[in-house]
Amino acid sequence: METVSYIDKLIARIAHRPIGVFIPRHSQSKTLKHLAQGSAIVSDASLLSGGLIEVYYEGNVIGASNLIEFEDKALCAVGRLIQRYPTVARSWVKPDSLLQVGHISVVKPIALPLPEPVCHLPVSIAKQLLPRELQDAVDPKPIAACVITEKNHPAFIRWVELNEAVS
Repeated sequence: METVSYIDKLIARIAHRPIGVFIPRHSQSKTLKHLAQGSAIVSDASLLSGGLIEVYYEGNVIGASNLIEFEDKALCAVGRLIQRYPTVARSWVKPDSLLQVGHISVVKPIALPLPEPVCHLPVSIAKQLLPRELQDAVDPKPIAACVITEKNHPAFIRWVELNEAVS
């Protein structure tokens, strides 16, 4: 039985229900006061139920070196959302307590041309002869990306600056 990859699940999920990236609308919000400063919050409209929306978040409270940037935190949180991962980094909040600052998307990096010594071969054979890092460059796989469209919004700047002050 073949397992479905995280990126395939993400592609299927965002095809019909885009995943938004949020921050608290007010940094003093009572329902979100338990979040670490600078946390990324993700959700989608399908998680709306009874006037509340289920959100997943990541604040990097343990200081992981791969979760310094806001975008990386959002991608970590969306991984939990996609997998429906059992975690304490999940809450139910009123949708109006959130401010959307971006969205999650999937991109396919631009493929590099085959190196000269193998350019005359079919791609499938050339990939077998190349080192692993060049195989991915010749035929790159889609990757998840966090697009922050509201980087200049004052609330976003304050939320991220608060995180930098704590770090």
